[in-house]
Amino acid sequence: MKSNLTYAVHNDKLVHISKVISGLACNCKCPNPNCNGKLIARKGNIKSHHFAHYNMEDCGGALESALHLLAKEIISEEKVFKIPELYYYNKKRKIGKVFFEALVIEVDNVELEVLQDDFKPDIVLQCRKTKLFVEIAVTHFVDEKKLKKIENLGISLIEIDLSEFKLIDNITKNILRDILINKTEYKRWIYNSKEALLAEKFLEEYDLNQKIKNRIKEEKLKEKLKKERLLTKIQDENDKKEKSYLNNQKNTGNRLLSFYYSEIVCCPLRLQKYSKTIKARHTIFNKIKSGQYWDGINRKTKGKADYVCFDDEKFFFSPSIHKQEKQGVTKIKEYQKIWAILNSLQKKSKVNIDICRQCAYNIHVLDNSKVVVCKYTKE
Repeated sequence: MKSNLTYAVHNDKLVHISKVISGLACNCKCPNPNCNGKLIARKGNIKSHHFAHYNMEDCGGALESALHLLAKEIISEEKVFKIPELYYYNKKRKIGKVFFEALVIEVDNVELEVLQDDFKPDIVLQCRKTKLFVEIAVTHFVDEKKLKKIENLGISLIEIDLSEFKLIDNITKNILRDILINKTEYKRWIYNSKEALLAEKFLEEYDLNQKIKNRIKEEKLKEKLKKERLLTKIQDENDKKEKSYLNNQKNTGNRLLSFYYSEIVCCPLRLQKYSKTIKARHTIFNKIKSGQYWDGINRKTKGKADYVCFDDEKFFFSPSIHKQEKQGVTKIKEYQKIWAILNSLQKKSKVNIDICRQCAYNIHVLDNSKVVVCKYTKE
């Protein structure tokens, strides 16, 4: 689909098809400076109104040249131009920054296709003492060769991509005005003369900030390790003191009773009441009797002849499940009986830690070690 030309040059001014009379009487020329061919205004009732080259084929550059002239006219009238944001991104380091947001700048002068050394930009904007090149791309975009010339000149350039308008019959002045003055989505920086300097400064500041952050992080880590070492040292000293204290208490004949969560297991006073009729050569019984916690599981013990005497009846016990299966029904019942006696004994001898704290025999409760120093006399 071919786009129809709706702008032409009449008396050195750009005019819209709606402003001229039909036919050759429009006295219009092609806006392409390399063509300047005579145009005919076709304003019939079937097709949309447009210009066409008279007695020759379309030169191919009329549309872009018309857009250049129209853009110059708009910017000259408005005296402003909106530039897009300048965003920098370092792919290698994966960091970026917006150097400045999109903004509207004032324009003092507008020139078209003025040769700058060996490069001829579509539009040259003079903004105070600074020049800005603008390329309007419909079919041809800035390539590497052009980019190199622009970089050598050191003048910033913005490209406006109007490729989506090349198949539109009517590119109105209002559409282009909105693109040039109000919008930035069609614009991109091809080259910005300040970007390299801003990028260098940004990377320097970023590296400096990273060094400061790393230094602060290292200092915090050192301080943390210092505190941890100090706390460890204090804890070790406290542990030594506590261990020494417990050994002294044990040597003086006091009991060291362990407690589990909120309970003190096997209070000597209660244990005395229930253990008088029990005699045993059994590690679990001895463990309970010494005030330690028992988890209710029978484990293999070093003693080969473990037994419990209860009410003058002697029960032998093998802690191995494999051995139990070979003992027969009688031995299994004995095993169950012993387990029941030991479990019942532990349950009956339990007291709450708060009760233990109020007991007259309590000397000290060490919460960290979960040990109670009890002065109840051993049997």
